[in-house]
Amino acid sequence: MREVVAHRAVMEDDADGLIGRQAAAQGPTRALVLDRTEPGVIVRSTVGTPIALVARMPDPLVGRLHVDLQDLGRENTTLRGHTGLRNRSRTFGYSPRMAAIKRESCRPAALDLERPGVAATLRETAVWAGAVMAEYLPEVVEHDEKTLAPVLPEWRFAPDEGHLWTSGVVNRDSPMPYHRDGSNFPTWSAMPVIRSGVRGGHLHLPEWDLTFPCSDGTALFWWGQKHVHGVTPLRMLSPAAYRFSVVYYALRGMKDCATWARESADGRRRRTEREDAIAERLVKGGTVKIAGVTVGRSLA
Repeated sequence: MREVVAHRAVMEDDADGLIGRQAAAQGPTRALVLDRTEPGVIVRSTVGTPIALVARMPDPLVGRLHVDLQDLGRENTTLRGHTGLRNRSRTFGYSPRMAAIKRESCRPAALDLERPGVAATLRETAVWAGAVMAEYLPEVVEHDEKTLAPVLPEWRFAPDEGHLWTSGVVNRDSPMPYHRDGSNFPTWSAMPVIRSGVRGGHLHLPEWDLTFPCSDGTALFWWGQKHVHGVTPLRMLSPAAYRFSVVYYALRGMKDCATWARESADGRRRRTEREDAIAERLVKGGTVKIAGVTVGRSLA
């Protein structure tokens, strides 16, 4: 594994000023471009601290990801951030309780239940990514394991190398503006990229002025919660072109999850209590909002 030493370009506070802005069009930093004879490159600061890792994925796994992901990005469209940028995405892995959206228990994402074959490929990719981290950045893995100790093993992708992440998102054709991953543990993320017929779409870290190559079958590893990062503009060369990024991360909210059995039981109880309260209010002539629609009528 080749190593590259990076020099700080701007301070962290200056990088904060870029958040919400679009990265400029630029090619990958030459020292970070891989060839077919090397497995990847590690980037370290001048004091030896690891900043990022670029690695090449095995061809069979790349092929499976191409087949499995091409239709996922068309299913959901969400808005990300205050820029109003539309981003086609699907989350996978595990989600914590969120009372505000009536999610009564920790549970798998919908994709895992609806597309078990795709979920299996994404888990296999997590295991491969964890093995790369363990081989080339053992000091990072040791730090992340300690940080994630409050999260039970059953809320992670796999009991071995996949244990570094709880959740993920598949993004399609998304030139994300500069941001930090604020909802995550202070641990490293992994981002495999699958693409065809696209120019641009590389990952820029302004603190180090490094643009990481996001070529087909490349995986990036970095501390997404710590370092501001953004994606350079995309240029689609045909109507069939696509760029998928699969981002693995560890959600802080998963530390509050009990065992699967306990979460399932408590979730059923909370849902029953909520539904009983709605029914009681309607019987008394009140109104409630369900999916944004007002139901019931006042008896006054």
